[in-house]
Amino acid sequence: MTELEQEEKDKRLTNTSVNKLMTRPKPYEKYDIELKGFLVRVQPSGRKTYFYSYTCPLGKRQRIKLGKHGDIASPQARDKALKLAAEVLSGVNVQAKKKEAIKESRRQMNRTLGSYIDNHLEDMLLATAKSGKDTVRNIRFHFSEYMNVPMDQITIPMLRQFQLEKKKQGLKPATINRVVYSLRSVLSHAKEDGLIDIHPLTGLKPLNVPDNKIIRYLSPDEEKRLLTALHGREQRIREDRVSGNQWRKERGYELFYEFEPHEFVDHIKPMVILSLLTGIRRGELFSIQWSDIDFNNRMLTVRAENAKNSRVRHINLHSTALVTLKQWRNQTKSNYLVFPNADGEPFDNIKKAWKAVLEEAEIKNFRWHDIRHDFASKLVMKGVDLLTVSELLGHRDIKTTQRYAHLAPEHKATAIEKLELAA
Repeated sequence: MTELEQEEKDKRLTNTSVNKLMTRPKPYEKYDIELKGFLVRVQPSGRKTYFYSYTCPLGKRQRIKLGKHGDIASPQARDKALKLAAEVLSGVNVQAKKKEAIKESRRQMNRTLGSYIDNHLEDMLLATAKSGKDTVRNIRFHFSEYMNVPMDQITIPMLRQFQLEKKKQGLKPATINRVVYSLRSVLSHAKEDGLIDIHPLTGLKPLNVPDNKIIRYLSPDEEKRLLTALHGREQRIREDRVSGNQWRKERGYELFYEFEPHEFVDHIKPMVILSLLTGIRRGELFSIQWSDIDFNNRMLTVRAENAKNSRVRHINLHSTALVTLKQWRNQTKSNYLVFPNADGEPFDNIKKAWKAVLEEAEIKNFRWHDIRHDFASKLVMKGVDLLTVSELLGHRDIKTTQRYAHLAPEHKATAIEKLELAA
């Protein structure tokens, strides 16, 4: 073969000619002499990639990746380019066709409930949604049988059967509604992502939830016993620390941290006092930062990202709450969270310590969340109007606050007394 024939041959993109292409400081492209638009792009790293370049009907130059040299042979890349050239010639929008193929591939990959959660949704929910962890947990636990079901084949009759079975198992209607809402939320995300065309649970009605909740709040005697138990706990821990350090001192061991002259031995008492006087939710309490406390204006700000309804609210601080925060500020080492755990991170629960305090105070059937009910109930019984209570609690709908209305009977009695019968 003459040098001229070899040169002409090398202008064709073959395995041999592409292998000969040398790297350069900058990327460059080599076009095939025979098939218009068929090219290979050579990177400084040595990576060589085949493309088909063409002009779309609007006059814009576009290209489609055919494959990496080594993963695909030159003849295979050429065959792909020939097929694309024929489609372009016949008027097919190959770029749109490719995008649709990618979309359809993604749809198929994430078609089932389980694959969609595993491949896409779980990481997004955990990173962006406050309730993301609960949503994922509810789906995996309660809808394990649905994991291999295509999402567009989940039907309202299936969910009605689910509701019936869960009621037979003893789950409360409110709990069942919450679980079903988690599934509806996932399917809403799938619709937004274009993985299903319509939401399959549109029209599904939630179960009726009877309004028979008993508002639990502390009686004056219970409140006194709670504060006494908190004080007693502090004294006991201090005495144990003094006794323990005396023992260690006599034996030459390193002494434990001394609580004096600090006001508190740990976070439990200031947490309880602040909650009793603000009605703040437990999750909000765990997330408070020192920058959220305005000591000059006696104001606590609950950030939108920490609030249940994602709305910022401001709570005026009672003088006792203000003093408590100042005392805690003087002894804590944290400049970030008001109540950090031992690792400097937000708490996820304080169940053990709270349970011990309640047992010491001989208080039964009183959850941490009931502190919030106690706050609202005491305000209403003191004559504070429901709108103000609603704002302090951060309720989105005042109907939620109306559960406390019966605690102000004197208002109803006064209204009744305004009635007069004709003489």
